[in-house]
Amino acid sequence: MVRREGPKRACVGLLGAALALGGARASAAEVPPGADIPPAPAPRDVFLSPPKSGTWASFDAYTAGAQATLEKRISIQRDDYAAIVPRVNTLASLGFGEVAAHTDVRFLFFSAGVTGGFRRVWRTYAFAPGTEGTRAARSAMDAEKSFTTEHWGYGEGRLRMALPLTDSALFLGNVAARYEDCPDNSFDWLHTTMHDGGWLYRYDATLFARDPRIGALGPTARIMDLPRGGRRELELAVGLTGGRRLGLLPNDVFLVNILVRPGDDSFGFQLLKMPVFGLLVYRVSVEL
Repeated sequence: MVRREGPKRACVGLLGAALALGGARASAAEVPPGADIPPAPAPRDVFLSPPKSGTWASFDAYTAGAQATLEKRISIQRDDYAAIVPRVNTLASLGFGEVAAHTDVRFLFFSAGVTGGFRRVWRTYAFAPGTEGTRAARSAMDAEKSFTTEHWGYGEGRLRMALPLTDSALFLGNVAARYEDCPDNSFDWLHTTMHDGGWLYRYDATLFARDPRIGALGPTARIMDLPRGGRRELELAVGLTGGRRLGLLPNDVFLVNILVRPGDDSFGFQLLKMPVFGLLVYRVSVEL
């Protein structure tokens, strides 16, 4: 993602560079030749910037599980111009585990990707046709231990646009077509909603307000086109998405995504007892 500098900011940057150069000359005698100068810390909103090329391993601790990812970032000309990123990941959580392979291709503000994976859901909440899989019904299944363990494959294709509107505003939009070979009328742990097996379509967008000293935060909307009860239904959820480099470890970031659907008894994690999807992630990346 390229952040465009306006004329005023460019002038301020040139002035700052001139002052820094003057200061460096004035203190040159005080700095021993060959002394190590620590690099400037990465900005707090670095997770929205184009990732650095190379081979990277990432480790996530999130709301109810953990994930490990290995990826090869192949930049074309430079990191903010174009890239090809193949990666594999595995995760384990309260309700399911999975392994998956992904490939994404990015050019300037646009990217396209595909995913294929295998999921094992050890807490499968599937209900008879016409029965609502409400949070209360899923909690009852937990209490009775009447859930089942199932497994299936899935695939996804996606398109993404990351458009810098100003130095401090970024629009991020995604559209995805996903096939889930899951039981009908079952709970989807990834999206925290009920649907049948088959094709589902996801549209989501976030308008980030970003600041290199603070991080980034913005309103999010997600629309799902889902198969339910032999027909298709639209589902809208709204909320917030944000992130910040914490600096506890090199190349770390804290991410949050909260979505709500007031009045929907089936949406959200039953543990929260509210129509809320909540995802908190702490990620650490290591260059190999």
